[in-house]
Amino acid sequence: HQTYLREAEREYRSIQALIKHQRTFKLGCEAFHSFRTHYPDFDPDDLVSICIPPELPTIEWCDIPAGEVVILRDKKPVIYHVDNFKIGKYPITNAQFQAFIDSKDGYKDDRWWNTTPASKEWHQTHHSPLEARFEGDEYPRVNICWYEAQAYCQWYSARSGMKIGLATTQQWQRAAQGDQHYRYPWGERFQKDVCNTKETGLRMTTPVNYYPAGASPFGVYDLAGNVWEWTTTSRSPQVNGANGDKLTYIVHGGSFLGAADRAQNGFFFQLDAVYRYFTIGFRVVQIG
Repeated sequence: HQTYLREAEREYRSIQALIKHQRTFKLGCEAFHSFRTHYPDFDPDDLVSICIPPELPTIEWCDIPAGEVVILRDKKPVIYHVDNFKIGKYPITNAQFQAFIDSKDGYKDDRWWNTTPASKEWHQTHHSPLEARFEGDEYPRVNICWYEAQAYCQWYSARSGMKIGLATTQQWQRAAQGDQHYRYPWGERFQKDVCNTKETGLRMTTPVNYYPAGASPFGVYDLAGNVWEWTTTSRSPQVNGANGDKLTYIVHGGSFLGAADRAQNGFFFQLDAVYRYFTIGFRVVQIG
């Protein structure tokens, strides 16, 4: 029996070392599945919960065909070509982000925070997320900084085998403008009954599927109002010393506290990557 345990322990530790690193995670889990056929009851660190995690939350996708997008640069319209891509039909919800928080290898796992040196450094002093401001599974998750949004993308990508990330500002605006280059996702004129902005007077978020009439030409919901959404684009990067990290990123879409003009497709703010506020969430795209 002692020999059995020593052999199991030796093999188990080598597998655990593989699982600790994102680059060798998949290989480690494959080795663990094989290991379990020989040592079905030996799992002191509960690797089974990491390699066979609970079911991932589903993300619904909208296909965005290739096309042109018009973006103002120094008050002048510039036309960009955007290749076809898929974008989340809705912002990431409380339930979808909670799965990341609750997962044993989720929010607290260092592997998902290596997008930039600054991201890694931020996570070392921020081990827990802020509370969701508004309850309800279908409400958009807020109080999320750029680093947290990126970590979620890394985690979901590793677990699903699908590579996801934040949209570029060109992708985000393409999904919102459509081929008509609309001012708002639904058209040229603001309509307060098809989105959640300051004009509704609600002063809180709404479920992400609440405004079907406000969807973009490609069927994407909540691109105007409800919550600001992080992108990967930095208009004028601020450099963080030797790291060279971009620390400010563009947010689009307006919010439930913002006026109608801020919910226009072309409007944006550029915010520090560490900024967490109850009007800011995120949406994801499929990469590649």
